[in-house]
Amino acid sequence: MAAAGPFGVELDRFNSVEFAPVETTGLRLEVTLPEGFSAGLHEWKVE
Repeated sequence: MAAAGPFGVELDRFNSVEFAPVETTGLRLEVTLPEGFSAGLHEWKVE
């Protein structure tokens, strides 16, 4: 799927990205966290 805008990567704030509309029966989120840094996923919102 194609992102409809840039991925946010700013520190210490919520970042978001929008995607072009798709139709699906399921979603999977795969996250690669940076080695040696504290990071995580706080919220995943699908509208």
